[in-house]
Amino acid sequence: MKKKIVALLLCLVMVMPNTLVYAADAISGEESAQEEDVNTEQIQGVPELSELQETTEDENKNEESKETNSSDKTDAVENIDPVEAGVTDTENVGEDQSGTKAQTNNSDFSISSNGVLTKYYGTASEVEIPSGVTAIGLYAFNECNTVVNVKIPESVTSIGRGAFYHCKNLKSVNLPEGIPCIEDYTFEACSSLESITIPNSVKEIGELAFNECISITSVNIPNSVEKIGRWAFLDCEQLKSVTLSDSITELPDYIFLRCSSLEKVKLPKNLSSIGASEFAQCSSLTAITLPETLKSIGMRAFESSGLKSIILPEGIVKLEEYTFVSCTNLVDVTFPKNFASIGSNAFINCSSLKNLVMNGDAPETLSKSPFDPQKIIVKIPAHAKGYDQEPWSRYKTEIRDEINIPKAIANLSAVSVGPNQVQLAWKESTDAEGYLIYAQKSGKYGYCGMTGNTKFTDKKALDSEYNFYWVFPYVKNGNGKMIPGSCQKYVYAKGVTAAVSNLKASSGSKGVQLIWQASKGAEGYLVYGKTATGVYGYKGMTTKGTSFTDKNASISEFNFYWVFPYHKNQSGKMIVGGTPKYVYGKKL
Repeated sequence: MKKKIVALLLCLVMVMPNTLVYAADAISGEESAQEEDVNTEQIQGVPELSELQETTEDENKNEESKETNSSDKTDAVENIDPVEAGVTDTENVGEDQSGTKAQTNNSDFSISSNGVLTKYYGTASEVEIPSGVTAIGLYAFNECNTVVNVKIPESVTSIGRGAFYHCKNLKSVNLPEGIPCIEDYTFEACSSLESITIPNSVKEIGELAFNECISITSVNIPNSVEKIGRWAFLDCEQLKSVTLSDSITELPDYIFLRCSSLEKVKLPKNLSSIGASEFAQCSSLTAITLPETLKSIGMRAFESSGLKSIILPEGIVKLEEYTFVSCTNLVDVTFPKNFASIGSNAFINCSSLKNLVMNGDAPETLSKSPFDPQKIIVKIPAHAKGYDQEPWSRYKTEIRDEINIPKAIANLSAVSVGPNQVQLAWKESTDAEGYLIYAQKSGKYGYCGMTGNTKFTDKKALDSEYNFYWVFPYVKNGNGKMIPGSCQKYVYAKGVTAAVSNLKASSGSKGVQLIWQASKGAEGYLVYGKTATGVYGYKGMTTKGTSFTDKNASISEFNFYWVFPYHKNQSGKMIVGGTPKYVYGKKL
């Protein structure tokens, strides 16, 4: 019996070794619990054993899954090209990129292996394109409405079509030097874009490049630009001022169509053609100067513009149909001497048109009833031919005054002659009846005065800064209106006391004595000087006469002197006038 019991126990030990180990662990645990003297009733939320078994099984499955997934991801990472993935700093791949060091998330950019930014996927308002990018691809930022400011690195040398198309909140973007072209649609419908600086490297601006950029107010196109595409600034409703490149010779159709706020346009000096509807519906454009090189103006070029008068240059010999249609503010049109043809409806609905100023014989071609005979006066030169024949005979004509516009004056000069006084002088202009003086003071240009002589004194000249002057000769027409000639050169001076005259230096044992003649308006005189090897500086002053003795003059070398008259302004500040050539002497 005992043998059977021992055998049975041996079998159990062999079959259940783990059970014995677990039992020993459990006993050890119970002893530990008893030693800690824990009140298990105070413990809440302990899971049941069955829950522990299920959790253990789930964790084992998850661990297996993690191992499998981790292996898959590692394989995938090994096959990724860091450049194609948008990573530019390949030395830090795999490192922790968290913290303030990461200002730009490069995963927002899709960048090809040759450095082309093909797409931006981010949502940031401030975007800095990674350095090393060489180009921005087609529509790369298309309709990225969260973008407000974009910083483009100097490494970028091209920007593709529509790159920032319809980024409606984009306010500013820098265009780096080196970009040769602003492509079609680049900034189309960027309705918040306020300004743009075009680099000197740009030679061409594409079609619709700035279409519907309704917040831009001014554009300065550098002389590097040789070509602008159609509709480039279409519907730029707030655009007020435009300066065009002098390298442009042709303006294609519709560039400034419906720029309703446009007030000022500086056309290229070598422009030969203006396209169709170029300034149509530019209702704020009241004046424009057409260059003498202009040869053609397209259909409806100034339709519904705000022009009040227009002078057609000598190169224009005909007008296309509807050129000035519905220019309701247009009053005066001046035609060149060899003008030949007015197209159909060129001036239809120009309800204020009154004066046609002709400089030659009657144009050969005049479309049927382009003007209202009840309103129009045709002003013609004496001995002009053809105005007594149809269709010109329908209109009232007046013989224009034969006026010889005086030529620009010569030898214009400006001299300071006293406190707040500048005197101008010039050589007489043949046929001039008088002279108009204009000045610019503190940046403001305007009428200063007039005279029938060849001298004029401005008694309101600034003493603390330069005054700039222009003098225009003029004649009067039959109606007494002044017709000015040109002014080819300006002069400038300050309204200060004139330089002293007859300045002399006498050497003596007591020093070097200076004497001079008084300067009109001077309240005193400042004396400055230096020795041949010394430093220039203040020597003294006098308010009681026209002489000064330098008692500290050098004996061993010559002393050089300058004398400045001065007056005081309302604040008591000394305003210094000019000085003649220096004089010199020694103490004996």
